[in-house]
Amino acid sequence: MCLDLIDMMDSKFQVDGKIFLYDDMQVDSQVSTVILSIRSQYSDHVLNSLAESLKERQYEVESSLKDKTTVNVRVFYNDCEVGSIDSHYVWLVANMTQQLYGEITEILKTNFGYFKQTLCRVPHTYKEESLSDGIFVKTVSGIMGLDGMIPHTVFLLYDGSTLAGKALVSYFNSEMAEYEPTVISIEIPMERSERSSMFLRYIEEKLKQYGFVKLWIREVQNESFWESANYQIDDGQGIKYLAEQAST
Repeated sequence: MCLDLIDMMDSKFQVDGKIFLYDDMQVDSQVSTVILSIRSQYSDHVLNSLAESLKERQYEVESSLKDKTTVNVRVFYNDCEVGSIDSHYVWLVANMTQQLYGEITEILKTNFGYFKQTLCRVPHTYKEESLSDGIFVKTVSGIMGLDGMIPHTVFLLYDGSTLAGKALVSYFNSEMAEYEPTVISIEIPMERSERSSMFLRYIEEKLKQYGFVKLWIREVQNESFWESANYQIDDGQGIKYLAEQAST
């Protein structure tokens, strides 16, 4: 599904002084981005175990090493690539099909149920949902990110045919070096308007549905606005806990 479903100028964002226009990106709806946080051991150990378990389930696996440590696993089924999983310290970050996601979830519960972990899944999709009469949000998720690695999500708020707000969410916080949702660009009226509040609540609820427990705001421009929305401000960043962290 292409971004020509939305107005191209509506999908233009300014990040770090540069203009990014998501005008030719493709969204593969057969794939999801999956992020696994493991706080009790290094992720490469889990990745190696996942690879062995997948081989037992008749998947083909290709592992890439760096300094004798597994950093990536590519997974194939019937000669077709169904997933690629990267290891980052205590994180596993992957793009995979629904079938592989089901297998991974089952393996994690069976082999790693006693480890504290958080499993999040961002579907690559296009959606349009109504918030109230004449006000709706268009969401495009799975657009390749600015770093060419992890996908982003674009949220566009409309009041009728008029663009009323927009936000660009990355799933990597470069300041904290954590794979967590981070609003890296947002354009909404910074006053306590019901429309802005509805838009922000929609984004938070969507990320909570994906399995994330907190949301970062990378650059806070109006502290009073974000504090009124229950964000904690620290060193120019905002953070809000969306749910209690739970084990998978």
